[in-house]
Amino acid sequence: MARSSFHHGDLRNALLREGEALVGDGGPERLSVREAARGAGVSSAAAYKHFDSREALLRALAEVGFERLRLALEEAVAGVRGRRRDIAEATLRAVGRAYLQVALERPGLFRTMFGRWSAPDAVVPVDHGAYEVLQRVLDDLAARGALDARLLEGADLVVWSAAHGLTSLVLDGRVDLGPDREPAWAMDLVMGRVASSLAPRP
Repeated sequence: MARSSFHHGDLRNALLREGEALVGDGGPERLSVREAARGAGVSSAAAYKHFDSREALLRALAEVGFERLRLALEEAVAGVRGRRRDIAEATLRAVGRAYLQVALERPGLFRTMFGRWSAPDAVVPVDHGAYEVLQRVLDDLAARGALDARLLEGADLVVWSAAHGLTSLVLDGRVDLGPDREPAWAMDLVMGRVASSLAPRP
């Protein structure tokens, strides 16, 4: 696309695509506005009109990643069916698998999502729709009697930490599952144990 043919929104999206390709190749450390501009075929000055710093571009890429995660989580939980006694485990396993899959498909973008530019003042990115999906899922399971409502406080942090922790270990090659087990098996195990810990008590 010639430089003169970019519309305002088109250039921003083009820079995001180039930025995603850069972090996909080498993680967030690989990214620069100058490199994204070069890939998009525009001047650095034009790119800086949309992203005035490297951190601004990283933040925008993190938002793209969290939106994809939100959509993946919503799709995953929408397809879960089961009886009350096992619906919580099935749902949390679906959440964990979707989380893991998003990270495995785009590890560079996943690491970008959790950089300091994404949510510098938060333990987890509570301002992103993906986290809201998780909170809504847990509230729904508790309302249906599939989770103990008395244990609901902080459950979102527990589930997110479990999913993120295992995913990070897998991405960093820190989990030895042996030759016959896939990462999804480990996620099912972890999320199954989490579901059991939140199950209704007598």
